[in-house]
Amino acid sequence: MAGKTPSTLSTSSSDPDILSGIQKNARARESFWAVTFRKPSHSARVSTESRPAPPARTSTSLDLAVRPPSPPHTLCHALDAPASIPLLPLDPHLQAYFLKMQSTATDTCHPREIAAAARRVVAAILARQTAPGTLAHAAAWGEALVRAGVARREYSRTVAVVVHDVVAALLWASWAQNRAFERAVVARATQACAARWTADDGAPDDARAQMLDAAAFVGDLFALGVLRARDMCALVAPLVDDARSATHCRALHLLLLRAQAHIGEDLPAEFLCECRQKLVWQATHARPFVEDDMARRWLIEICNVIERTLTQRGLVTTFGRSPACHHWDTHLSIDVVSGLLDAPPNADVANV
Repeated sequence: MAGKTPSTLSTSSSDPDILSGIQKNARARESFWAVTFRKPSHSARVSTESRPAPPARTSTSLDLAVRPPSPPHTLCHALDAPASIPLLPLDPHLQAYFLKMQSTATDTCHPREIAAAARRVVAAILARQTAPGTLAHAAAWGEALVRAGVARREYSRTVAVVVHDVVAALLWASWAQNRAFERAVVARATQACAARWTADDGAPDDARAQMLDAAAFVGDLFALGVLRARDMCALVAPLVDDARSATHCRALHLLLLRAQAHIGEDLPAEFLCECRQKLVWQATHARPFVEDDMARRWLIEICNVIERTLTQRGLVTTFGRSPACHHWDTHLSIDVVSGLLDAPPNADVANV
C-alpha cells in the first residue's frame, strides 16, 4: 500500500497493541474542537513570629478592570511576593477529584449537535421578531438556558457553548433581541450564583450541589466570552474574602477552573494576584484552614489554578495558541440538553 513503509507494516502486523494505540490516538484527536470569540467555528482539529495584619478586602473589578495589564516582570514579582502555603501530603481521593475536574472541565456534546441546538433556539427567538413582546420572549429564552446550564453540571459547558452560539447568531440577525437575550443570561446567571454563596458545609446536600452547579456554569459563561471580566470579578471577590468552609472552596475552585481556558477578555492580573495573596494569608491565619489540613489543601489547589491561569495567558500570548479547545465526550447526549429546552419559554418564567 502506498504511503506505508515495510517497517510500519511489520510493526503493526506483529504487535496488535501498537496498532490499537495508534487508532485510539487518531480517534482522540478527532474528539477536539475549537470555538472562536463570537464567531463559532466548530472544527474537529486540535487548536490543560508575629501575626501580620490581614490583607485588605479584595478589590472589585470596578477599579481593577480599567488598569492596564501588568508587564511580565511585574507579574512575576507580584506572584513571588506573598508567602507560599506550606505543602501538605496529598490525599489520594482529593487529588483524584482535582484531576477529574481539570480533565472534564471542557467536555461537551458533539459540536454539530450543539450547533443544531443553538439554531433551534435562534429560530424560536426570531419567529417572534415582529410579534408583541419579542424582547421579553428573547429574555425568557435566556433565562431558560440558564436554568438548563445549572441543572446538570456535566452539561454546563455544552449549554454555555449553545448560549455563545445564540449570542453570535442574534448579533447579526437582531441586535435588540441579542441584547435582551444576553442581558437576561448574564443577569440571571450572576443572580443565581450570588444567591447560592450562603450555602456552607452545614447546608443540605441539594443546596451545596446547586452552589457548585451555578459556579461551574458561570465559569463556563466567562470562558465562552459571554460574561465580562468585571462581572466575574464581582462574583469571585466575595468567595475569596469569605471562604469559610470547604464548600466555598469547592465553589471557588470550580469557578476559576472553568474560567481558566477562555476566549474573551482576561481577568486582571492584579486581581488574580490579590486573590492569591488573600488565600495564602487565610491558609496560615484563618479558621478553619489553620486547623484543618483538608481545608488548607483546597486553598493550595485554588492557588495552583490561579498560577496556571496566569502561566497559560503568557503561553497564549507568546505562541498564539487558542485556549478555547473543547473535548467531545461521547458519553454526553444532546438529548439531555434538548429535554431541558423542549418546553417553550414565555415572558413570565419562574426564578432560577
